[in-house]
Amino acid sequence: MNYIFLDAETDGLYGPFVSVAMVLTDADGNELEKQYIGLSEPEKHIRTEWVRENVLPIMGEYEKYDDEHSLLEAVWSFWRTHAQNAYIIIDVMHPVESRLMSKCVSSNIEERLFQGPFPMLDISSMLYVIGIDPLKAREELVNPLENGMQHNALYDARTTLAIWKKYILPRLRNK
Repeated sequence: MNYIFLDAETDGLYGPFVSVAMVLTDADGNELEKQYIGLSEPEKHIRTEWVRENVLPIMGEYEKYDDEHSLLEAVWSFWRTHAQNAYIIIDVMHPVESRLMSKCVSSNIEERLFQGPFPMLDISSMLYVIGIDPLKAREELVNPLENGMQHNALYDARTTLAIWKKYILPRLRNK
């Protein structure tokens, strides 16, 4: 089984998608492939001051798409390429990432009705089950990664992967 560690940034929790990162790993958490994509001119789509100040300046380099529909289609394509042998893992999946995949399905509901990712695994729920406060700052759980910072989708997806490798994967191996 492979895993896709997914993170998305939006304009507020319910606004347009600004960027999405998907990191595909093997069962041992070794990165196999990644996709880091976003809107080509995100500042034109952002109304929330917090996102302007905390997300846009740290987006870094990513593959650019002209509109949200094209961005969503790229997410869907990556998912479908790996869907037969992968689960998606997200940190606090609602409302952002669950809505992301829902919008991908809804854009072609007749074809995609039963192709959405299920189960989607939530790392924050897993942390709670093993006795770790799911609201604890992620940089307190794992050493901050060298490149990037929180609210960069690729950084956040890789941080979720680091948490998975430190706290969850060892428990799966010891079953």
